[in-house]
Amino acid sequence: NNPFHYRNKAQFPVGRDKNGNVVIGFYAGRSHDIIDTESCAIGAPVNDKIVAIVRSFIENNHISTYDEETGRGLVRHILIRVGFTTTDYIGDIKYQISPLSFYQVNPVQTNVLYNKALEYADLSGDETVWDMYCGIGTISLFLAQKAKKVYGVEIVPQAIDDARHNAEINGITNAEFFVGKAEEVVPDIYKKGGDGSHADVVVVDPPRKGCDQVLLDTLV
Repeated sequence: NNPFHYRNKAQFPVGRDKNGNVVIGFYAGRSHDIIDTESCAIGAPVNDKIVAIVRSFIENNHISTYDEETGRGLVRHILIRVGFTTTDYIGDIKYQISPLSFYQVNPVQTNVLYNKALEYADLSGDETVWDMYCGIGTISLFLAQKAKKVYGVEIVPQAIDDARHNAEINGITNAEFFVGKAEEVVPDIYKKGGDGSHADVVVVDPPRKGCDQVLLDTLV
């Protein structure tokens, strides 16, 4: 219901204009020309303050900024992630997120979306669920509240560390996580048979580019 200041992540390219002044903001359409931006209405309000502090630090200390033509320069981007509830929550599940792990940028709408996924999954408590490309376990742990067992797979090791830690801090014991490519891990488990080789519900996010054909064939 509030279309502003909802994003928990923002990335600002840093450079210089023709006169050598520091520019921090966003790329112009279909180019890498940086439009200097002092305020962004969809990011957390604190971002504007942080960017201003970094801007003056770069200027006052004569720190070099990245030049795409030469490939040189020290500061290329400012990346800010904000936890709106200190460590973040989606519904009743608490998540800790390390810097390299993916996390949805709009936590309020993520809660709406995941509740819809939970509704469609129609879990009764007896199901085995697989979560493809599970990241820090956001959907996995949400579904684990209602399923018998949830398996998640993700290629980024830091994200799987987060997922296991997040299961622990929420007292969730029926979720298991695998590091690796979904298109390798899942067919392998399917071929071996046994635990996890049959799923009642599969969550695929993304369902499009990035979702491997081998994985789709195995799911079918």
